[in-house]
Amino acid sequence: MTDTYRLPTAPQSIGRVLDAGTRLYLASFRRVVALAIISQFVIFVPQMFLSGASREAAMTDSLWIMGVVLVAVLASIGPNLAVLLRCWRIAHGEDMAAADALRKGFRKTPRVLLAAFLYTLVVMVGMVLLIIPGIYLAGAMVLFVVPMLFEDCGARASLSRSRELMRGHWWRGATVLAVPLVLVTVVLIVVQVLPLFIFGADFTSGDFKPSPLVEFLSGAIGTLLYGLLLPWNSSVMLVLYNDLRLRREGHDLSQRLAGLSATS
Repeated sequence: MTDTYRLPTAPQSIGRVLDAGTRLYLASFRRVVALAIISQFVIFVPQMFLSGASREAAMTDSLWIMGVVLVAVLASIGPNLAVLLRCWRIAHGEDMAAADALRKGFRKTPRVLLAAFLYTLVVMVGMVLLIIPGIYLAGAMVLFVVPMLFEDCGARASLSRSRELMRGHWWRGATVLAVPLVLVTVVLIVVQVLPLFIFGADFTSGDFKPSPLVEFLSGAIGTLLYGLLLPWNSSVMLVLYNDLRLRREGHDLSQRLAGLSATS
């Protein structure tokens, strides 16, 4: 199916960007879904394994638990990046071996971590400054991973590049990214609550705590479902990135041509 999909070559409306992102998701699904599921279960398995730890655990035990979870989160970044890398190739009618995508994803992990740290720091500072700047910066820099992967930007440069692409198109970009995020979140909440109803959970009890089996089923189902839907978020992000580049670079080109006409 990769030979039937091509990225749009001209700026699109919000609806068409979402449609193109959904078509990329469907075109790439079979090739990236395993990577997406792995990225989620890498986090889920140690979380479930450690969930039975006593809340009164010693500080050393708590640090060990946090260390295990941190390693799991770090290990999940490579497969997540591999999904983006392979979707991007498929978007251009090509493909990329899963092993190659994983290797490149893990090589980019340290840079992504640094950029994510800077992103979080800047957004937190913005939130302290009357909240609105933080919201704006969170949306303006949210695409930083994409130019890092495909334009070989460094950590700070990738944040600046995302902000540059989103300049003048913040609402468009935020709307496009919010649609799959909201829909996936709603589906996840509904699906993860189902096991609680199926096993007769008593929600009227103020101290309700699910049994280990129910907690495991709810977490496993949610993790699997998010793995299945994660490539949709990635695909929409890539199509938005392509759309913003077309708008930004096309606008810059028209300005240069206008300048040449004015001087001639």
